[in-house]
Amino acid sequence: MRNFRYNKTIPLIWILLISFTGSVRGDTKDILGSWMGTLHVGDVELGIAYTIEEDQDGSLSATMHSLDEVVYDIFVNEIHYEDNQLTLICEAAQSTYEGRLVKGRGSVHFDGQWKQAGMSFELDLRPVEDIPRPTRPQNPQPPFPYEEQEVVFENIPAGIQLAGTLTIPEGTGPFPVLVTISGSGSQDRNSTFFEHKPFWVLADYLTRLGMVVLRFDDRGVGGSTNSETEATTADLAGDVQAAVSFLMDHPDIDPNRIGLIGHSEGGIIAPMVATGNENIALIVLLAGPGLPGSQILLDQNEDIFRANGAPESVIELRLTYLSRVFEILQDYPDDAEAKEKIREAFTQTYGQSLSQDELNTEAEAWTSPWIRFFILYDPGPTLAQVTCPILALFCERDIQVDVNQNLPVMESILTQAAHTDYLIQELPELNHLFQTAQTGVIEEYAQIEETFSPTALDVIGAWISERFFVDIEQ
Repeated sequence: MRNFRYNKTIPLIWILLISFTGSVRGDTKDILGSWMGTLHVGDVELGIAYTIEEDQDGSLSATMHSLDEVVYDIFVNEIHYEDNQLTLICEAAQSTYEGRLVKGRGSVHFDGQWKQAGMSFELDLRPVEDIPRPTRPQNPQPPFPYEEQEVVFENIPAGIQLAGTLTIPEGTGPFPVLVTISGSGSQDRNSTFFEHKPFWVLADYLTRLGMVVLRFDDRGVGGSTNSETEATTADLAGDVQAAVSFLMDHPDIDPNRIGLIGHSEGGIIAPMVATGNENIALIVLLAGPGLPGSQILLDQNEDIFRANGAPESVIELRLTYLSRVFEILQDYPDDAEAKEKIREAFTQTYGQSLSQDELNTEAEAWTSPWIRFFILYDPGPTLAQVTCPILALFCERDIQVDVNQNLPVMESILTQAAHTDYLIQELPELNHLFQTAQTGVIEEYAQIEETFSPTALDVIGAWISERFFVDIEQ
């Protein structure tokens, strides 16, 4: 899975905040626009940029961009500018930039320092016309041969509203519809990562084939509200069920042709919804696990550590620790007891002392509602109960949901269940995100221009069309 809900992977800067404040003194016209420089951290070079704008009320706002990490538009919380001294505080990156504006003959730049985690590095910023962004040629561009409709629906039991976009084909309905279901981590409706928007690419492709697609923001993201407590995978299935209920009453939708497309953890959620709702006509599982979450994480850690060149001794120690954590979660349903056992397991496994705060953070992470549910949940029994058609696609170079481990298990589950309409297929050269990849390592995701393999799109489109349109054509 791409990002655990309890702990997003942060190289240098990677969390987005949704609020900012600006405080400004002095003449600001000289600092408006975009500024870019190179941060040297040991042997690593990172491109850092800021965009500073003046709002209608005369106050300043700013965003930060980490170019090499392909993370853009991170809100800057505080801006101070006085006597040619600029301070930019970004809580999301836990960073502060302090620079002095230097004007020369025909040139201008900031001579400054980047400060993060108690360290300071030189960072000079120079003005640029535009911030360079990666090429994403598959991102849909208008005009579109379909209608885009912004919608809001409610998960009544959870007390939350979910916002999304319907893409509706030209012509007269009612139309078949697909609901996209994101992988782990809080995703927007496009499942955006590194400027890629795979769910938008998928929706654009399927809508051009004559299908409505609903993609929606996860809880607490974009236009969707959040719940008071952390959601488990089962809770998120309730959000998809709310989407299905909403679509059942939509005038452009054929209630007998509703399908679900789930990626990664979404491939666990789709069968949950399908077994509890007879209106689901088909499901598509994109790198959906067939194994329990505990085994998924063991395989994932082993593959990722090995792909990054970790020594076998380090990998073995990591797997030993994780196996012990999973045993604890199974044996100790009480969080307080489980946390104490996890703290002990970490110290015993690694033979080193962390601060109490660090140990507490480790224990809290493993006992969060989402991760506890995910580790202990086995998708097999639910998958065996699905009666509608199933397309399950796995990727050769996926190091997050291993095809060699999960495909045979899913094949066995559906065979033993005597399922009559399913296709399980391995797609060559693709990574976990369905990009054509050289290695499949996570660091490669941002560097690949392709958002979603055209081959995969064709397989998905053809399989769904055969089931949604064959009766109409006859």
